[in-house]
Amino acid sequence: MIKIGILDIKNTDEEIILSLAENSAELSALSNVKNKKRRAESIIARLLIKKLYSEISKNEMPKIEYSEKGKPFFTYADAEKEDITTRVKKNAKINNCFLSISHDSNLIAAAISDTSPIGIDLQSMPQSLHSKEKIEERLTSFVRDSDYYFSRAGVDEDIGEFEIIRYEISCIDTLVIKRVGCVTLLESEETSLSSEDAEFLFLWTNLEALLKMSGDGFFGIGRIRELLSIAHIRGGFLTDKCGQNYSFTIAAEALG
Repeated sequence: MIKIGILDIKNTDEEIILSLAENSAELSALSNVKNKKRRAESIIARLLIKKLYSEISKNEMPKIEYSEKGKPFFTYADAEKEDITTRVKKNAKINNCFLSISHDSNLIAAAISDTSPIGIDLQSMPQSLHSKEKIEERLTSFVRDSDYYFSRAGVDEDIGEFEIIRYEISCIDTLVIKRVGCVTLLESEETSLSSEDAEFLFLWTNLEALLKMSGDGFFGIGRIRELLSIAHIRGGFLTDKCGQNYSFTIAAEALG
């Protein structure tokens, strides 16, 4: 089973969020994040993950840790007695639950799977030409290795069915998150993006989702052919409340 949620965080007040979460486990776990805005966004992301987890399991959600390469995973009892590499490997056997998180501009996305490792990514157009050029350099080898596999908005028939649920913060005074509907992925022609920008964004999110699925981060770039051979991928485009366009991709070794 896989659960995917998207939360629009535009106009959220980080000071209110941090004050409400002052004594929460979420905030204490983020004590090393100094930037207030990033800390508030991370708290909201954890609340979204907790909401998704409750739809997969009746158990209390385990704590979230990050591997040395930045991949989030659920920890387990007595995990602190072992090194981080061991904890990452044992998580799959003990919790049998995997997660991935993505954030860009106004949106936070999270995915949880009790089937296999998963990667999720959403991106809007970079704000500067310099940023776009740096990303394009990174995409060059990916396009070559994938034989332009992602030149179209892909629909993988083997990926299984899933819903992308849109959530919103229903009460800022208590940080309650509620489901408000489903997200329909769009074809590039249904957005205001040019064909060039749409292809750029789609390639970018496909690459990032694959790397997140692998858990290797940027170090997995050399394994693209291998990852493409084992991954099921689906992607498309969506918009936020302000009409901003995003490319969205989900990648997993197996989905059901």
